[in-house]
Amino acid sequence: MKFRITFILVPLLSMYACNSSNTEGSVEKERTEKKQLQVNLLAPTRHDTFRIGDDVTVNYKLSDSIHVDSVGFSVNNGDNIVFKADQDVVWKSTNAKTGQNHIRLSIFVDSMTYYGSTSVRFLAAKSPELLTYKVKQTYNHDPKAYTQGLIFEDGFLYESTGQHGESTLRKVDYKTGKVLQMYDLATSDFGEGIARVGDKIYMLTWESKKGYVFDLKTFNVELEFPLTSDGWGLTYDGQYLIRSDGSNTLYFIDPEYLTEVKTLEVHDHKAQVSRLNELEYYDGKIWANVYGEDYIVTIDPKTGAVIEKIDFSNLLTNEERRKYRVDVLNGIAWSNDTHQLFVTGKLWPTLFEVELIKQN
Repeated sequence: MKFRITFILVPLLSMYACNSSNTEGSVEKERTEKKQLQVNLLAPTRHDTFRIGDDVTVNYKLSDSIHVDSVGFSVNNGDNIVFKADQDVVWKSTNAKTGQNHIRLSIFVDSMTYYGSTSVRFLAAKSPELLTYKVKQTYNHDPKAYTQGLIFEDGFLYESTGQHGESTLRKVDYKTGKVLQMYDLATSDFGEGIARVGDKIYMLTWESKKGYVFDLKTFNVELEFPLTSDGWGLTYDGQYLIRSDGSNTLYFIDPEYLTEVKTLEVHDHKAQVSRLNELEYYDGKIWANVYGEDYIVTIDPKTGAVIEKIDFSNLLTNEERRKYRVDVLNGIAWSNDTHQLFVTGKLWPTLFEVELIKQN
């Protein structure tokens, strides 16, 4: 089924005084006539779905036969690409993001500019690369730790745990699993993801829609800040804190002012990827646990496209699953110093150091 979106284009007019009432009348008449100009944007429509890199042809039709000087085209409030009036408007969508992209069409007629807009949905250009793993080393992990966030800093693991009345921030000797330092959150708080920025640790909570800033050394709470939605995972890319809330949207936060500056929708080549949970940033990619799944995805931070899908099934043996009250895979930590990658799960007895392997 084809859909047509009609835009009433309102021109931008320069207001000026005129001494002649006849002139005022003619200007007003012309202004009224121009306000009635309609543009039918025939394609694309908000029902259309593309993949990043596709050519997107923009078709429009004016309600009146008038001379068009040129046509401007912009995406997501970016710079205008100007086309000649007799030139096909074709967007080579290499600069698209997955999810909704806002399209704005500018029609230039004499000194007037008319605007129309719509949005279209994009998926990743291709299917994610499939990876698996090899276990390099195993370490003890507290089987009572409901792991929410995991980072590796200065030779130590820092871990946040959840559950009301059990939520903590911890510094851990990863080789032994011994907890070296711990802060207990209030019983009303359900601890979530953590990230380090300088000498601070930022920590989220779940449904209470707030986070905390801790001193890295003392674990003293220095600040409390609000969240616009539930807190799930958190990481830092060197410029922004990146937060998940269980949806397919990632939120980029200025760590100084603690304001959200942009969002990113995450999709693979088929659909949106939701339930994004614990996050890690390294190798120029956002790594994310998908809640309830035995795999981790890596995400292009510029486009939102899922780049890789890493299968971590069978990390725990059946005996371990029977012996311990284990929950889901959750926890990713990367050491920039030693280039070690660690993964674990909620209530898991083991922390795994792994090496990734490409599947043929």
